[in-house]
Amino acid sequence: MKKSGILFLLLFTQLLWAQNKTNEFYKVYNSKNTSLSSAQLKQLSKTKIIYIPGILAETFQEDPRSVLNLSFITKEYFGTQVNYLKNNYQLDVIRLKTSSKTLAKTKRNINLAIKKAKQEKKKVLFVAHSLGGLALTEVLIELKNPQIVQGVVFLQTPFWGSPIATVYDNNTYYIKKVLRPLLPFFNTSEEIITYLKQVTRMHYMHRNQLALTQLNKAIPIISVVSKANDSFTLFEAAVNIMEYGCLSAIRGRCLTNTIYYGRKDQSDGMVPINSGLYPDANYIVLKNVDHGETVVNLGPFNISRTKMIDSILQILQAVTEPSNN
Repeated sequence: MKKSGILFLLLFTQLLWAQNKTNEFYKVYNSKNTSLSSAQLKQLSKTKIIYIPGILAETFQEDPRSVLNLSFITKEYFGTQVNYLKNNYQLDVIRLKTSSKTLAKTKRNINLAIKKAKQEKKKVLFVAHSLGGLALTEVLIELKNPQIVQGVVFLQTPFWGSPIATVYDNNTYYIKKVLRPLLPFFNTSEEIITYLKQVTRMHYMHRNQLALTQLNKAIPIISVVSKANDSFTLFEAAVNIMEYGCLSAIRGRCLTNTIYYGRKDQSDGMVPINSGLYPDANYIVLKNVDHGETVVNLGPFNISRTKMIDSILQILQAVTEPSNN
């Protein structure tokens, strides 16, 4: 069977038990008051909420590890959500220090955060973006006591790989030779890019299918993906350039769907919608939202990040509350 057929079968199977929570999310999001209830806040008061940034986190904020600093454009990475939950609800929220160069450092910091929460006799709730979600997944399937985890929100996590990583190695004009010297400036590496490739991730997901299923049974998980549709995004253009060395407006042949296993979806090309779905977990599809729009100040905004996190946490809490009664 071809790779495209295998991936389609795996993606179809993972949706059999998953529930689409998009309508529930937007019902809360569009309501006049999205604030968390006193009961939800009481439960979260015993929780340490841990934000885990993804790739290029060092570049998108003030960080001495990165040669290139774009914080004057992006301003922050998860800053809005962290400050909102801290200041508006007085919750225990931290933003983890991660690495875009090696997964080992991010995993180590996740484990240290879990250890500290145990010492404080608190549970943990993770909100992980992109590469950060993959590091978290590896930690969680190795965790001996998953009961400490109250829930997980995966934001745009490429469980099944990212096309932009795939075309780094496979492109018409050998752009890899041009981009390789630039990787250190973004504090990333070819090791990470290979890790994010679609074929690499497909093998990982297939190899760990049982462990991933067991984890989903033990911990409430929500995957959050997005449809960029026709909204402004930089990432689809980036994929086109890497694949063909051109823009569609110039040559008229930059068809992004050629690098997907199957028909092109309505994502921005960074993380296809199906790629961001954790097997059998409930999921939310954001509308007209770019891959980076939920975490940094980049480009026009089609979503309120404070209302977004309120709404997601309410959906997640609705899942966890019955088990606590």
